[in-house]
Amino acid sequence: MKKFLPLILLLIGAVVLVGAFLFVKSGRDNSSTQEEERTVLIPSEKMPSISITKSKDGHYINLKIENLGLLSPKSLDYELLYELPGEEQPQGTNSSVEIIGKTSFEVEILLGTESSGKFRYDEGVEKGTLTLKFRDEKGKLIGRTRTEFDLASGKLETSSY
Repeated sequence: MKKFLPLILLLIGAVVLVGAFLFVKSGRDNSSTQEEERTVLIPSEKMPSISITKSKDGHYINLKIENLGLLSPKSLDYELLYELPGEEQPQGTNSSVEIIGKTSFEVEILLGTESSGKFRYDEGVEKGTLTLKFRDEKGKLIGRTRTEFDLASGKLETSSY
């Protein structure tokens, strides 16, 4: 039994070290997730101007963001989710773009899908949400906004959260 005691102690020590490493690593991953989830309010004086309009054919959403210079972001993540008549699950799209040095940003967002040059358009889109995440040079979140829109009534409600 005395022959195996050093081996048993070595195995127990290794298990403790691996467990401690995994515990510390999961804590770091969790804290970065928590940091991402924390509220990052954009002061009203730095809030960009956001406009959302539907194209004439109804196949695209035109997103225009102005006054970006006040916030000075390097990149922008956007997520557009919208409701389709008669469907419970929202549809949508997301993307990330570099906007460093720009004071405004404009993009046409397809309402539907495209594959090999063939388009399938989602018809009847009127309501949805647009989430914007602004990031600095290191990729750190510097502000988020959420805009709820109703294109039929022209209603736009933007809030930093």
